[in-house]
Amino acid sequence: MRATLAIAVLLFSAAVQADRTAHDGSAKYPGVKALIGSIEGASVDAAGRIYAVDQQRFVNLQTGAVLFDTKAAGLPDTTFLAASRALSNGHFLVGDAGYHKVYE
Repeated sequence: MRATLAIAVLLFSAAVQADRTAHDGSAKYPGVKALIGSIEGASVDAAGRIYAVDQQRFVNLQTGAVLFDTKAAGLPDTTFLAASRALSNGHFLVGDAGYHKVYE
């Protein structure tokens, strides 16, 4: 009985570990193409829409819509967007690590 339980635990652990593989999501999320460089942060709103922020842009990953762009906003080149959070009112907070500011 003890050996059977140990084998079951090992098989379950192996199945959980096998499921932790990263996959390329660019085909499922066309907004990835609107990002410049690496993704610095991501967030999900109450409706399940996924957003990501890179150093310069805040993008809806499902539609590819650029919701905030530091160049278009006239911010300095040293602006470094690094995080985003969805708020309950439908707005977002986007953090600027370069200037230690938060944009809504």
